[in-house]
Amino acid sequence: MQAVLETPKAAPKVSPLTYEQVYHFMEEGYVKVSGLISPEVAARADNAAWRVVGIDPHEPDGWKTLTHGVFTIDPAVMSMYTPELRIAAAQLASQDPHLFNMSRVPENAFILTIKPEPDVPWTVHGPHIDGLGNWQCIMQSFPRPWTMFAMIYLHDVPRHCGTTVVYPKSHRKYQALMRSEPERYRFLAQVQDDLKRVDVGEPVDVPVKAGDVVFLDQMTMHAGSTNKGKRPRFALNMKW
Repeated sequence: MQAVLETPKAAPKVSPLTYEQVYHFMEEGYVKVSGLISPEVAARADNAAWRVVGIDPHEPDGWKTLTHGVFTIDPAVMSMYTPELRIAAAQLASQDPHLFNMSRVPENAFILTIKPEPDVPWTVHGPHIDGLGNWQCIMQSFPRPWTMFAMIYLHDVPRHCGTTVVYPKSHRKYQALMRSEPERYRFLAQVQDDLKRVDVGEPVDVPVKAGDVVFLDQMTMHAGSTNKGKRPRFALNMKW
């Protein structure tokens, strides 16, 4: 009896990202993604962040002494690293999602806080590229220390309320600079010295909702900004 060959079933979709989102990340150096983290998970993490950072949401006077960055392993905050987020990160890092999300589950969370300053003008703070550092923290340019990183938001962050500001396409310009003189830019600290050689254009303010994630290429110029809102801005920063 002749065996009947069955048509192979299509492999399940392994990434929540669309082609357009991946292309935007490659071309622009960043992409904002919704739907990787539920609003309920984000709300629980936001409530926990107040405790982790060590401030009371009902006592604004205590916010003046906020620490900019705090590491934590609080379960509610760690729950922001959903399988969907990690699989999306794997796709943008061009690695096998089946291996990536198991081998690179974050061991902790880094909460970046921006205190509210509603009475000061909105400004962009210190445009930079993560990892360039200085000669006290030497990292080689080739290969890069990491591929990309993510800003993960615990609550709504409207425009001018402590949003992350990005410089579209700047990653391509800096990568071209490094490749033009690979010996000169052997270490990322050397790129830091010549940041102003590149015209990065105008920045883009990226407002987000609770649970949104902004993925950025490691070489994308970006910055923090003034928080003119009524509460501290909490966001996680994770590098892959």
